[in-house]
Amino acid sequence: MGNGATVNEIEEVWYFLASVGGAMLIMLLVRDISTWCRDNLFERRIESLRKDILRERREYEKAKANAWSLFMHKGERIDREEKAIEKGKEEVKQMRADLEKKKNEVENMKADVEKGLEELRKLRAKIIEKADKNDDSSDKVEDMDDTDRELEQ
Repeated sequence: MGNGATVNEIEEVWYFLASVGGAMLIMLLVRDISTWCRDNLFERRIESLRKDILRERREYEKAKANAWSLFMHKGERIDREEKAIEKGKEEVKQMRADLEKKKNEVENMKADVEKGLEELRKLRAKIIEKADKNDDSSDKVEDMDDTDRELEQ
């Protein structure tokens, strides 16, 4: 009973298993009937067997449904899983592209910041030159220079 099993073959196997299970229950019932009568537990034993039978029937129905879905819907599940995997791969590719784009944007911003800092240094140098020419005192310029370095850091 492999993946190539037909619905009829699967049903035949399940009917066989159900008949074997029923035969086993009948054998247990016949074997234990004298014990039940002797111990006056016939009523309780019947209720216990009824619960066991119902539980076995539920398990049988569940197994039957699982087998049915396994053999009949396996292809559909595989297709859905493959589509989900493909979708995940596409999302990963998109994330990588977005990440690369952001990385390039960050590199561009770093370059712009470096250019801006270079321009500020040039402007500062010009301001210091003008201040030196205007004031003829280097103490003030040195103080400004130290303050600017502290701000820059």
